[in-house]
Amino acid sequence: MPPRDSSAVRTDQASITEALTFGGIVLPPSATVLGVQGQKGIDQLYVLAVRMPPEAVDTLLATSKFTKPLDRTNRGSMSPLPGLTLGTDLAWAQDSLPPGEGRKHEVFREVTVDRTDKTQSTVHLWLFNT
Repeated sequence: MPPRDSSAVRTDQASITEALTFGGIVLPPSATVLGVQGQKGIDQLYVLAVRMPPEAVDTLLATSKFTKPLDRTNRGSMSPLPGLTLGTDLAWAQDSLPPGEGRKHEVFREVTVDRTDKTQSTVHLWLFNT
């Protein structure tokens, strides 16, 4: 079997589950994963984009145990998945998860919520361990 292209945006359930588990992310039932990109080596990085109704964003953050509130004054510094762009109505937060629950290392989580489309929010997640 040839090695996976880590720069490819994937939509298969195994890749999605791997990324969500790594970052302690719990999706609400109404969420749709648009794609995930993963890089593994000494460090790990997963980039995800998830679309959901605006009212489901708070559920995602609460069930994923985010510890920092969203901030509308900071845009973060990470780039979204290839083919996606960030809109103009954004909120950002960053936190971390300590080792445990299957994690060997601390996992840093950055989230940008794009509410430009008032009917569907796009949540961009960057999950990494250094």
